[in-house]
This record gives sequence, C-alpha cells and structure tokens, in this order.
Amino acid sequence: MHGRRNADRHDVLAGAFLVLALVLLLLPFLSYPGDYETEMKIRYREAGMPAAQTLTLPESAAVCSEIQLTFADGDGKTGPFTRVAC
Repeated sequence: MHGRRNADRHDVLAGAFLVLALVLLLLPFLSYPGDYETEMKIRYREAGMPAAQTLTLPESAAVCSEIQLTFADGDGKTGPFTRVAC
C-alpha cells in the first residue's frame, strides 16, 4: 500500500511538471495586458539568392520580440542571413 502512494505522488508531480513546462513554452506567445500589434519586418537571404528578400507581417509585439531574438542569424555582407525588425 505504501508503494502505491509513492507512485500516485510521482504521477501527480510528473503531471504538474508537464503542465508547468507547457505554460513556460507558451508564455512568450500569449497576449498580455499592454501588448500591442506591430509590423514585423523579416529580411533574409539564402545561399544562391541574388538579393535579399523582405517579408512584412502584422504580429503582436511579444511574439515579434521573441522571433527577433530567436532568428537573428548570419552576416548580411558575406552570405545567408535573417534579420527581424519590430
């Protein structure tokens, strides 16, 4: 009987950890008071492209800043790159 209580406690802790992990992963993408919509401008060039391309999308400021930090990559003068501006 004592072993079953430990297993139940372990299941509850595992479930709580899973819920907490999901909330933390979704947190940057959740809208919060004071958040606003902004224009996200993505400028990129891939290997073999003659010129850089630009893509503009409406997005919340929270998501835009998260993407800006995540996708800054490469050197625009020497090869492929990705830049995001909010």
